[in-house]
Amino acid sequence: MGSTVSHIDQADYPAAQGVALQLNSDWTLGPLFFGWTANVFLCGVTVSWLAGYWRRAKGDKWTVKSAVLVAACSEVVTAILNLLSIISHGKDQNRSNDAISLLRGTDALSVLIGAFAAVAAQAFFALRCWRVLPKAARIPFLLWIAVLVLASAGSAFGITIVELINHGATDSTRGASPDAYTNLYNLALAWLFCGAAADISISAVLIARLWQKKRAANAGAAAAGRSGADGGLGGFMRVTFEAALCTTITAIVSGFTYVTLTETTNLSYAFSNLLPGLYALSLLWVLNSAHRLAEEIKLADLNTIQLVWDLSASPDGGVDGRDRCLSRIVEGTASGADGKRVSSEWEIKRGLASSKARGRLGENVQMLSIGRKASRKEGDEASLSGKRLVVGEGEAGFWLDEVDFRSTCERTIDGDDMA
Repeated sequence: MGSTVSHIDQADYPAAQGVALQLNSDWTLGPLFFGWTANVFLCGVTVSWLAGYWRRAKGDKWTVKSAVLVAACSEVVTAILNLLSIISHGKDQNRSNDAISLLRGTDALSVLIGAFAAVAAQAFFALRCWRVLPKAARIPFLLWIAVLVLASAGSAFGITIVELINHGATDSTRGASPDAYTNLYNLALAWLFCGAAADISISAVLIARLWQKKRAANAGAAAAGRSGADGGLGGFMRVTFEAALCTTITAIVSGFTYVTLTETTNLSYAFSNLLPGLYALSLLWVLNSAHRLAEEIKLADLNTIQLVWDLSASPDGGVDGRDRCLSRIVEGTASGADGKRVSSEWEIKRGLASSKARGRLGENVQMLSIGRKASRKEGDEASLSGKRLVVGEGEAGFWLDEVDFRSTCERTIDGDDMA
């Protein structure tokens, strides 16, 4: 039916020589309705994820919150414009090829507003790359990403302007400028492929740097005779890949379908209309996943105390004295709230301290992770209340950020007590 109507319409509305017509009206309006409806659905998911993120966002910087709000609000406004397009085209009973192939004001504005979601998400990930890159590579990479992001956003702005000026038409027989189709074609290619190139560049840098850090952590653990690094870095690598996968693939598919099929169908719009929602969701997915990973790591470390030990400042007694000091920490026993004895089995792991700790205490400091392998109450098992172990700075040269762990007592140990 759509093909028959399309042929009749083409006879009623002849086109100038060289102007491509879309031969099947089913593939003209159908992909648009699919893209609009899917974007409205993604808006609902975005609002739901935004509510979940905001409960965890108390400690996030205002720049991160601003990026989230810009991306989410852009998706909401884009979804409203797409909903207006659905209503407008649904009420219009003119199904001629000439009518349905015209883009309207809401269609043009949705491209521009949706670009803000892409800019917010890409700017956030670009700043993450800045933090993990070597200093020599930061400026060149940031300039490269800035060029791609600005080219993509500028092209989206250009598409909106051209469509508004020509009232949605692309050929001179309907009042468009002679170069309207060519301008829209080139701008759409820059919009889609520059955005995809930015996503690929950012994802490649993040995953590569996280992989290098994970390899370094595993090498340090192997040198110290410990097991490999925890799954935190691997989890962040997976999340980064997942976040970039949807937007990158969607932009590339939309670009290729636009290049190959725009003369006969609007199939590319079914994918390009998804991009604002996917960018907002990719940002929220990464942030929510990061918070969940942090919570998992925190729960896993409830029975772990991390200390920074200055190897150049051994307590009296040399190595034997230092080992004796550690034994006094990890071999203590205490009584529970009901008076029953609590016994613990501990293990000590050693690794490279953070750059902050090395800058404060010297390059010889190492991280000591004292973890409790098991905790039980004689004759009974019960949950233990959270307390805090505080180690003061004495001759042993300890430095400890306050870390909560499960115990039934609070012990304060200073350098004199450990000698």
